[in-house]
Amino acid sequence: MMSAFQPYAFIEIVRQQVIPVDVETLLALRAVNRALRDATSPQVTSLTATWNSTPACAAKFTNLRQLDLHNVAHHELQLSSLAPLTALTSLNLNQHVSVVDDSLAALGALVSLKSLDIGSCQKLTDVGIQALAPMVNLTCLDISSCKGFTPMGVTDTALNSLLSLTGLSSLNLNDCIKITDEGLNIIARMSSLTMLSLRGCGHVADPGVTSLTSLTNLTHLNINDCNKVTDASVRSLATLSSVTNLQMKRCGEVSDYGFACTASLTRLRTLSLSGQGQVTDEGVSALTRLTTLTCLKLDSFTQLTDEGFQTLARLTALKILKLDNCDLVTATGLDALPSLRGLTSLTLKQFEALTDAALLPIARMTSLRTVNLSLCESIADEGLANLVTLSALTSLDLSLCVNITDVGLAHLTALTALRRLELESCEKVTDTGLGSLATLVNLTHLDLSGCEEITNVGAAALRTLSSLRTLGLDDCSKVTVDFLESFVPEAPDGTHTKISL
Repeated sequence: MMSAFQPYAFIEIVRQQVIPVDVETLLALRAVNRALRDATSPQVTSLTATWNSTPACAAKFTNLRQLDLHNVAHHELQLSSLAPLTALTSLNLNQHVSVVDDSLAALGALVSLKSLDIGSCQKLTDVGIQALAPMVNLTCLDISSCKGFTPMGVTDTALNSLLSLTGLSSLNLNDCIKITDEGLNIIARMSSLTMLSLRGCGHVADPGVTSLTSLTNLTHLNINDCNKVTDASVRSLATLSSVTNLQMKRCGEVSDYGFACTASLTRLRTLSLSGQGQVTDEGVSALTRLTTLTCLKLDSFTQLTDEGFQTLARLTALKILKLDNCDLVTATGLDALPSLRGLTSLTLKQFEALTDAALLPIARMTSLRTVNLSLCESIADEGLANLVTLSALTSLDLSLCVNITDVGLAHLTALTALRRLELESCEKVTDTGLGSLATLVNLTHLDLSGCEEITNVGAAALRTLSSLRTLGLDDCSKVTVDFLESFVPEAPDGTHTKISL
């Protein structure tokens, strides 16, 4: 049963497809919606309305500090109805289909607003962004994915109007595909920026990125998928000594030289890079000068060998290491991993050399909480037996490890702390294996999508998992909808498991 509505508590209405929706639940949801309609309490300061409620109801909560209306598409949103919320400091309108250029001017009444998310509002153009110029208290602005359904969208022109926001510290322009080097020249004048994200801005090139060196307060920079960026950009960025987080995956012509330049950023804590087939052991070895790194993500390093991989063991401050598609690294290279004694999260995705025996070094890394071995097709049941020593593990991803069978799942019963388990497309798993998983009582998320041998019988064994909140059964054709209508368990707090089919 859902608990009674508490008018003075944080309110969150989450849009979920619940199976089944019983009469008592429907009545409770109606009570919440009625309370939203009638409430006038000034004590409510944070509101999330991602369900089917009228956004205008939020205006009755006059003391609101945070309002989340993202993806509320069932009602026309009149931003002018939010004018009474003069205490509002954070507003999320992400993916709201009714946000248009003309409506944004109404936000000027929100004199306390500091954070605004209008990402993925596809009807916005430069005209709408220009209406934000009077909102001088804004410090955080997200206009990502405002590509526009017309040839307009958000372009470099819009950025000129943001120069009046002299306190802006965070700007998200991800996937604003019409932004060019000219726009980056404008951004270079926003001296208060500490966080800038340009992921997917494919027209951005070296001249524009080089202009960003004037942003001496910048700590976070994301230029993932800016495929015109080369070593010249990286050489320039190396002068930004304040940067602690650099995302630079799938850029253009970045070579060993560019990696050596990156190593000059001695304050880096998080670094994401792609090899693109051009970076060798020499480039990776240069990263070992970054002794403060706590998170390193590398993908597509097809020229990296055991020699270069083993140098990563010098990064003793690492807590998170994510490696994807490093074809030439063998079990010999993996032997160096236990030297990273503080590592809590390890991803070795699509490693051809990762066999059952190669998992033995990982079995000694007892500090691990999260392990991702997806797409490692050489791992089989014996390999899972090697992982039973990781008693602190809370998340394990074995998606597309196609040689795992029910025997392997039986070994996982020793990992009693597991909360997330991904077994997508482990096609040899059957109902017998699900009987083993039913003992993992702390699981909150389980993905069995594409496990085509699972039937209603196996799914029934999962009823004992009272903590389960999400269950993936996509493409499990032998599990019927009729059965699932009688399956969904209710947790002690009255919530239900969300099932994807």
